[in-house]
Amino acid sequence: EVYPIVGILGVALSGAVFFSARAIRAPDVAWNHKANPHPWQEIKENEQVKLLAYNQKY
Repeated sequence: EVYPIVGILGVALSGAVFFSARAIRAPDVAWNHKANPHPWQEIKENEQVKLLAYNQKY
């Protein structure tokens, strides 16, 4: 009876950890404005920054 709740909570917590880790590494998030005020300008030409990209062609 407890297994569905544990499963749902496990999936929810895993998703929260994944998206938090992704937000920390995302190029559009500036944690230190003095050291790097424009982090999105360091994205390379063929670098994928989207979470999910279908048919990404350059």
